[in-house]
Parts: sequence; C-alpha cells; structure tokens
Amino acid sequence: LAAALAPGAATAAEYAYVTPSSVTCREEGYPSSAAVEKLERGMLVTVIDKVDQWVNIERGDQTCWIARRDLSPKCPFASPSAAPAKAGRTNWTAKPAPVETLR
Repeated sequence: LAAALAPGAATAAEYAYVTPSSVTCREEGYPSSAAVEKLERGMLVTVIDKVDQWVNIERGDQTCWIARRDLSPKCPFASPSAAPAKAGRTNWTAKPAPVETLR
C-alpha cells in the first residue's frame, strides 16, 4: 500500500542496479509469475515498492518485479577500492621496427 503524502510533499526517487549477469523481471512478485523482461547486470532501475523479498521496479514506461537479492544501491561495475589503478611503465628502450624503403 502506498503511503499518503501531505499536499506539497516531495518524495525522493530510489534507484538500484541489477547485480546478476542477467535476471528475469516478472509481472508479479513471485517466482512462477510470467516473465516481462530480461535485465542485464549494471542496469539502473527505479524502485517503486518493496514487498517481502520482492521489489517492484520501473523501467521506462513499464513496471515489473525482481527479487530483492538481485538489486544493489551500488553499481556492480564500480571498483571495490577507491584507489585508482596504477599506470604501467612504458618500455622506451625497445628498438623500432625497421622501415622499408620504396625504390
């Protein structure tokens, strides 16, 4: 059930990322419900409602249900550490390939 809002009250949208490599979004919040769409890892979705272990999400103009365990507030492609990758060392001593001359 949606909570009633006071007039003029604003609600912040809640977003989540799909974490498995692919997952089926369903018409209703249970495993045997009809499949609506296949979602891929890293897709950003808008959370509409949460009921038990299921989350009702919105993708464009369509809504469907996905298991709560398949969503995360963090992008699955983000590095677990905040440290940037170190640049590799370039080997400047390598000899260039010979150049052919045209006659």
